[in-house]
Amino acid sequence: MLGEGSILCFPCAVVFQLFLGLTFFFLLCLTWPIFVYRYLLSVLAPCFRPDLGRMLCLQSSFFARTKITVGIRFGLSGKLNVPHLVDQLSEGCILLKDKESGDFVFPEFQQYFTTWLGYYFFRNEEKFEMSKHVKHLVLEKDHNLEEEFTKVLNTPFLPSLSPWEFTFVETQETANRHYIWFKFHHALGDGYSVSNAIMGAADSKVNKFQHTAEEPVSCWLQVLRGFNFFFTYFRVLNNLVIPNSGPWDSRDLTSDRYEETFIDPIPFGSIKDLSQKFGVSVSTILISIVSGAMRRKFLEEGASEPPNGIRGSTPIHLPHHSNKLTNKL
Repeated sequence: MLGEGSILCFPCAVVFQLFLGLTFFFLLCLTWPIFVYRYLLSVLAPCFRPDLGRMLCLQSSFFARTKITVGIRFGLSGKLNVPHLVDQLSEGCILLKDKESGDFVFPEFQQYFTTWLGYYFFRNEEKFEMSKHVKHLVLEKDHNLEEEFTKVLNTPFLPSLSPWEFTFVETQETANRHYIWFKFHHALGDGYSVSNAIMGAADSKVNKFQHTAEEPVSCWLQVLRGFNFFFTYFRVLNNLVIPNSGPWDSRDLTSDRYEETFIDPIPFGSIKDLSQKFGVSVSTILISIVSGAMRRKFLEEGASEPPNGIRGSTPIHLPHHSNKLTNKL
């Protein structure tokens, strides 16, 4: 979470975006060679660099320049059979192939990031081995979970390997409760697309990714999406850079201090029932839960009055999200 909202930055954002809107066609003519160059690279890459995969989208390219690692935790009940789980994840997700074309559904799980002529591309691992992306961790006490999870997230990815890793956690204190930790670089995809791909491996008989068709996107629409990302990127910078009033200043993000909180899983059925009862989306219920918890935390910490608004990143599923690995902001 970032900082308390300040109305002082709002006029600046409005003026700047109005300026961009009025000069849109001028900027389009000015930047058109960049789009043409990007398109030519994507077409010529298979001919001159057959070791490369697809070009990263704008959002993924932005994340590729950073060191943002995302962690997902799954709980397991019963006996932990690591070889069986590895085979299931490999066949149902990592090495899953389309029945019609025979191509990998998620080739990015076997690729890492590299640059060619100024742009980011995926590049195939020299020899992919599932074992290089899997670890088995045995803990004596459950209270070491959070500490070990933080260590796993902070461990850098190995070079020339696809930036993801499974850690199977076995706890000796509770023999029937185990965990699967999955960490990945944000440039691979957002939390929704990656977790959706992994959960698809839970049922190998009926996999929803087999017959997913990509909607065709025109060249003009791709250009407009590029400018839309430019507007979005400025709004993000506006929230991060401009100072805020109050103790929750966004400039604290530049320091090494951070706080993290984990909660018990919330049954999705309960959230869905609430969304149907009040006639709102599931995302609205989730944001309301987080907002209410933060307000209660402020009051518990002795805040005289919780801030009216807090800027933050909300990894919520957006409509029409692709079933492929991608970043959608």
